[in-house]
Amino acid sequence: MPRPAATGAAAAAAAAAAQPRPLVSDLAPMLQKVAELNNGLEALPSLVPFVVDGHVLGRMRPEFAEKLASRGDVFQITAAQGQQQQQQQQQQTIRLNPALATEQERTRAVAGFVEAPDGTKRLWVARRSRTKQTWPGKLDHIVAGGQPYGISCRDNVIKECGEEASVPPELAAQAVAAGFISYVSLLPEGLKPDVLYCYDLRLPEDFVPQPQDGEVEEFVLWDLERVAHVIAHTDDYKPNCGVVVMDFLVRHGYITPDMPGYTRLVAGMREGGPC
Repeated sequence: MPRPAATGAAAAAAAAAAQPRPLVSDLAPMLQKVAELNNGLEALPSLVPFVVDGHVLGRMRPEFAEKLASRGDVFQITAAQGQQQQQQQQQQTIRLNPALATEQERTRAVAGFVEAPDGTKRLWVARRSRTKQTWPGKLDHIVAGGQPYGISCRDNVIKECGEEASVPPELAAQAVAAGFISYVSLLPEGLKPDVLYCYDLRLPEDFVPQPQDGEVEEFVLWDLERVAHVIAHTDDYKPNCGVVVMDFLVRHGYITPDMPGYTRLVAGMREGGPC
């Protein structure tokens, strides 16, 4: 009898040692990053929905909606009857003429990580090309991009892994769907309600991704401590990519419910989405 007890204690100690240790002591900087990404939430009630086939694809300022309404051959404006002018304004919608077709796009992101035999994880980080039109030189995921119409998320992940990071199809096919983040950003060019579908891809320790399509300058393999510090205390990451990596740290146990602000952080990463 004593021997199984000792074995059980050793197993428990080994299991405890294998548990991820928290990488941050204060979630306030990450909460601030999430709030900045969701800066469009307060503007939503004052904006006019843009509707295609019954689906709200975006919102616009009332003065711009009025300009579109002048093109009745393309756009149609509707307004519900309300008691007050403000209520009517909020209930207006701009609709695409039903005779016109559209395509739907989503977005997805892949977190490529390496796990050592002792359970230590490291994350592949991409640096965007400094010649890219958007967010040049910022840190990004190993693979990310838009979700085209007419192809499944899984097939698109496999395709993009090859095109962006030279990941073979048989390896890319091991990517596991790991949830999503959503947010609403107000940018100079307009409102951006977004959903990012997240995938985790465990890569062999001897695999090195290679830039393929010119969108990435380099890939670097970082300890998660460094990743967490850079996200929380610098602006080196593309803003929505940094939040996706925060979610990765939550999923893998490096940000835990014992930390003050945990529930606000997790809820904030899923506060936006289709508007």
